[in-house]
Amino acid sequence: REALQMDPQQSQVLEITEEAIQDAGYTKDTFPKDTGVYIGMGIIDFPGSLVENRYFYNGHTLAGFSHSCAANRVSHYYGLTGPSVAVDTACAASLTALHVACMSLWNEENKVALAGATSNLYSPETTVAFSHLGVLSPSGTSAPFDHTNDGYVRSEGTSIVVLKPLEDALRDNDHIYCVIRASTSAHNGNSNSLTLPSAEAQEELITRCYTQFGIPMEKVSFVEAHGTGTQLGDP
Repeated sequence: REALQMDPQQSQVLEITEEAIQDAGYTKDTFPKDTGVYIGMGIIDFPGSLVENRYFYNGHTLAGFSHSCAANRVSHYYGLTGPSVAVDTACAASLTALHVACMSLWNEENKVALAGATSNLYSPETTVAFSHLGVLSPSGTSAPFDHTNDGYVRSEGTSIVVLKPLEDALRDNDHIYCVIRASTSAHNGNSNSLTLPSAEAQEELITRCYTQFGIPMEKVSFVEAHGTGTQLGDP
């Protein structure tokens, strides 16, 4: 009965966490317990027909629809004692979760971190709302940073990564995919719109990140960016 009341995104977080742990060379029994869990989530896009049915609700519903439980279920199942946090920063939720996870490791709050995000599409209502907002592509094509862009296309997925301090990963002979040198986070403040990005704020944040951590900008050879595929959203 509990599983029936669970947002499917929560079960997918559990499933992909297991894959990430196995990929890191651990099992449920050998994975370090001093681990923090940081999960990014956005709008709960659960089928409205179920939610509108008053007989759908029971004692498991609150946990099943709670963002916090997406992280808490992982901590509970694996017996992890570090921080267990869900974050919602819309399109930036996955990177915000990664940022908070990195900060927890740098501040020595825990020795290992699981960071990731989930977003799945189950019902049309949210897509209709985005359409009214004018951010979806009528042509069904996402073309960020291109003069022909007319919006973005919604998609879904779940991802989890295992993070450790570099020194510990080298000591444990872990397979290292990449090294995170720096991470910063900020908000536009009182800009033109609540939902539109600010080019000035983004430039200031990027500059602060490079300066704070002493990374020369000329050393950067590849940039992976988030683009909404809209004229206003890709400043």
